[in-house]
Amino acid sequence: MFEHAWVNRIFLFLRRWAAGAAGKAEAEIFGARPSASILLTHDVDAVDLTPEIRIKQGAFQLANAGRAIAGGRLDESWSRLRGGARFALARADFRTLARLREMERDAGLTSVLHLYGGRPGIRRGSLRRILLDPAYDVGSPYLRREVAQFRDGGWAIGLHQSFDAWDRADLMSEERQRVEDIAGVGIGHCRQHWLHFSWTKTWRAQEAAGLASDSTLGFNDRPGLRGGHALRMRPWDVERAQPMRLETQPMLFMDSHFYDYASQREDGIANEMKRWIMEVEAVGGQASVNWHPHTISETYGWGRGFADLLALLT
Repeated sequence: MFEHAWVNRIFLFLRRWAAGAAGKAEAEIFGARPSASILLTHDVDAVDLTPEIRIKQGAFQLANAGRAIAGGRLDESWSRLRGGARFALARADFRTLARLREMERDAGLTSVLHLYGGRPGIRRGSLRRILLDPAYDVGSPYLRREVAQFRDGGWAIGLHQSFDAWDRADLMSEERQRVEDIAGVGIGHCRQHWLHFSWTKTWRAQEAAGLASDSTLGFNDRPGLRGGHALRMRPWDVERAQPMRLETQPMLFMDSHFYDYASQREDGIANEMKRWIMEVEAVGGQASVNWHPHTISETYGWGRGFADLLALLT
């Protein structure tokens, strides 16, 4: 159900059918077939290896090791346990933004950098927010310097809303304003943290907060087209019986789908990403992909996958 852009395929079928019924070429009636467009994005979730990341990743790797043992995949279970120990003991440097920018520049690409504008550190308040929301301060000297480099180099700056902002236009507006103040540019793009999303509330809240483009629609645990389409579209507002001003496009995949949730070897990840990208290209669709900057660090070791993605997008 989520493997193909069915809506795009239906439109392409109807286009060809209508042209055949009229006895004319498709291009004569509808113009050229659309070209595919894949938006490269980054959700900046961390710039340091915090205690909460150690706890979350350690627990996640232990759970994965247990599943691997239950499935008889002993080599994978050992790898997962080593990964958990690495997160528990490592002294990591997650300040990878300059390296990421250099890799993209070398590939001739730019991207959208989604930044968290909520409260940092202990000021996040509740234990849930400390565990779920990023810990960094977007106004730190490091991020001010890096954001200026991205902005001046032609990259777009977006918003990565806090977990509890999924239906709150007021909180989104507050966080958007903070990122705008640091970046020195208006913020239009966004993606909800943890993809915390409601079909009926999130897009309306984003629009009310002055945001123009969202790429939240996707899965936390697998690649796929959650709406059955690869289209940039304006969602229908049922209550107002009209389309929203906000535009959306789906998230095709993100890094953790292949490393955290799948039992794939490193050399198979590029082929899997290629398969999904080819689906969007086959239908002339529009979608986004998401790679978290801190995962190209040595602690995560997902830098090869990001390099492979850049090669696929060029």
